[in-house]
Amino acid sequence: NDSDVRRLRDRIGGAFSQRLADALGDDAEPATLRGPGLACSGAMLQAGMGDFAYTEVADRMEEVARHVIGRGA
Repeated sequence: NDSDVRRLRDRIGGAFSQRLADALGDDAEPATLRGPGLACSGAMLQAGMGDFAYTEVADRMEEVARHVIGRGA
């Protein structure tokens, strides 16, 4: 049901955000922390619309992460 989905989505989102914050450290700017979260939710939306397979989300997120930390794609 919707409340179960919401709880699961909130747990996954919270874990994602916390891991990202831990990886980037205390000096990370808020926009730097928001960017990958927005990219991930957008990637999941695009996969859900059939723009690409869900199995491609990790590769696309790696591209974003490399860009955010300044190592190119």
